[in-house]
Amino acid sequence: MNQGWHHPGVMGVLVAASAALIVTGCASQPSAPAGAPAASESLQADEPTSGVAELQDGAPPLADGTLLTHEPEALAEGTTAYRLTSGEYIVLDVTQPLPEVVREDLAAPVRDGVEASPSSQGTTPATAAVIESLERAESTGRTVVLLSKEYSPLNPGEEPGWIYFGLAKVDGEFRMVSGEVASTTRDAAHDASQAWISSRPDPAAHDLVDATAE
Repeated sequence: MNQGWHHPGVMGVLVAASAALIVTGCASQPSAPAGAPAASESLQADEPTSGVAELQDGAPPLADGTLLTHEPEALAEGTTAYRLTSGEYIVLDVTQPLPEVVREDLAAPVRDGVEASPSSQGTTPATAAVIESLERAESTGRTVVLLSKEYSPLNPGEEPGWIYFGLAKVDGEFRMVSGEVASTTRDAAHDASQAWISSRPDPAAHDLVDATAE
């Protein structure tokens, strides 16, 4: 079953977050290359890296999946560095699917947020985690679709239950890519999200990350 309404919970918060990004200009600002001065004094020092740096003369290329305790000064073309929540950096080949350690790093905070506050009323731990994970996912150099859930009525006046949706940040905006409405089964939301990925011009540059714990 995949009928329902435009859910005001998670999507309402994400739409508001997208609007805030557009107003502040954050959505349109290109990522600074590694080693460049920060674009804003307000940026946090622990933000994940973004973009691809040039390999320094004589420096050996860092292999895909290399774990580092510090941000690399130089990277080979086609690779980037993603900062794990543990504080380590992992080198990623942007042409390859995300490794399990990165997928779990993006999914775990969302699962924890749903467990802490399964229903959706305003900015809950779950919606905050979705926003944070999707923003952090940008530094992977790939488009990530997060499959998530919340405990809420599918339609006004109905009894609450688990509903599922695929969410992504595309062109600076948070979107529910699993359809215009949420789904009442994980499989329906998963298949709809995968169909959206397949319809994209570059499906191989996308990853579907399951944060439902099912």
